[in-house]
Amino acid sequence: MMKRFRKLLVGVVVAIVVVQASTYAAADELDNLRAQAEQEAAAKESERAVLEQHLEGTNAKLRAAVLALHDVEARLPVARAELAQAQATTETAQRDAAHITGRLEQTRAEHEQVAALRRETTSEQQAARAGMAALARQSLKGGDVTTLGILTGAQSTSDFAATTMATAAVARARARIIATCQDAAAQARNMEARLEAIELAITGLQVEADAAVEFAQAAESEAAAQQVKVQTLHQQQTVLTAEIEAQRDAELREIEENIAEQEAIAELIKQLAAQQAERDRVIAERRRAAGLAEGGAFSGFLGWPTADHTVTSSFGWRKHPTLKINRLHGGVDLRAYCGVPIYAAQSGIVVERAWYGTGGNTVFIDHGLNEAGQHVMTRYRHLSGYNVGLNDWVELGQVIGKSGKTGGISTGCHLHFEVYIDGEPVDPMAYLGG
Repeated sequence: MMKRFRKLLVGVVVAIVVVQASTYAAADELDNLRAQAEQEAAAKESERAVLEQHLEGTNAKLRAAVLALHDVEARLPVARAELAQAQATTETAQRDAAHITGRLEQTRAEHEQVAALRRETTSEQQAARAGMAALARQSLKGGDVTTLGILTGAQSTSDFAATTMATAAVARARARIIATCQDAAAQARNMEARLEAIELAITGLQVEADAAVEFAQAAESEAAAQQVKVQTLHQQQTVLTAEIEAQRDAELREIEENIAEQEAIAELIKQLAAQQAERDRVIAERRRAAGLAEGGAFSGFLGWPTADHTVTSSFGWRKHPTLKINRLHGGVDLRAYCGVPIYAAQSGIVVERAWYGTGGNTVFIDHGLNEAGQHVMTRYRHLSGYNVGLNDWVELGQVIGKSGKTGGISTGCHLHFEVYIDGEPVDPMAYLGG
């Protein structure tokens, strides 16, 4: 029996080693998956700022949907890695629980076998004791006892020889019975010790099995929660993709409006050019009269139109992330919280104060010529209101309005600031002073 028990123990140990080896390999793979997922999430996070810039000028609903979809897709790799980890933990926990339960069942079976052997030993011990009792009773039997009988157990001389032989046989039988009793007693003690050890092992295994089952159930719950999380992200992805598709036409219309607005600005500049000479003369005279310039042209760079010099979106061409259309962001976005003053970047004449669908409240100022002989104009968009009127003269640094978020594509209070040199939009950062 002990040989069979040792064989079983070796088999269990080998199985544990194999399971542990496979578990370590799976853990390494999961660690690599998690690291890769975190790298993807970090890359997505760094891409978000670029995406926000590319979405500048996009209608608010589409912008929100695209950014939300980007955030969902940034969370998905980590969520999938967490789900894989939870599922692997569940599988390991279930396997461990099954293994411990199996060991518990084997130990209980072993307990039953040893208990059966103990019962057999007890029967042998009882039989041996019954034999001893029978010999004792036989020795107490008798009748008339002679001296020879007292000494030998024989009742006559003729019976002496036979009695002597019988006595020797009885002695041998008694010895065998005694030996059997001793062996049975020793085996019984061994069985009791083994049963106590097995019962102790069963108690420990039962506690271990209960804990393993509880852990497996907790792992299953965690895996289920992670599965719901991933499913929810996928559902959000589907909804946001549909929302983006639904906003596509609206975005195309706003892009067309923006193009129309740019064309209107170009036409306005052409119209203003007809009176440009007269306006340049008036601007030069005003500057000379104010002692700002001898020749009437302003020198140096433009002043900042905002107190905060933070650029939140730069000038340049961008490719729309969903429509794949190249668009010019014809100015810079400057940080300007709601209601803060917006200043004239240079002295000049207000040549337009109007509402644009995409730009909201807009002010256009003609600054005349700079020292390089270039004609300079500036444009201020998304204002919450105006502090100047059409054809007003404004000084450098004069408040012309306050920051807002008017217009169909403005997603928050800021100033969209544009500079035109000889009628063409240029990067304002090349002309703004320090």
